[in-house]
This record gives sequence, structure tokens and C-alpha cells, in this order.
Amino acid sequence: MADMYAIFGSLILIGISYPAMLTAWWLLFPEKVEKARLRITEKPKKSFGVGLLAGAIAAVPTAVLFTLPSQFTQVLGWIW
Repeated sequence: MADMYAIFGSLILIGISYPAMLTAWWLLFPEKVEKARLRITEKPKKSFGVGLLAGAIAAVPTAVLFTLPSQFTQVLGWIW
């Protein structure tokens, strides 16, 4: 039962914090947000490809850190 509460609580926190973070960026950096919005609406395939490439590049060090036997490197993998 505690696992269910933990999962449900995590989903609620993510559901509240993600829109709040996007709103804060929009209020703090309106020019950058508008520039990013235009870039995504004009070239969605290129934006998706760049995000996919960045995710693939970030996955390699994460996989390496997780496979090392030290607990410290696994924590670094989670932080990465």
C-alpha cells in the first residue's frame, strides 16, 4: 500500500511542478520561450531529431555509470 501511495504522490508532484516550471520559464525568459516556440512550430521534425540525438548522447554516459560496480558511480548515473 505504501508503494502505491509513493507512486501516486510522485505523479501528483510531477503533475504540479512541471506546469509550474514551464510557467516560471515563460515569465522569467519570455524572449527565449517565444524563440523556442517559433523554432518548434516552424521545424518540428528537426527539433524532434535534435532532442532524440541529445537523449541518445546523454544515455551513453548514464549506461556507463550504471554498469560500474561502485555505488557512487551509480548515484552519479541517477544525477546525470
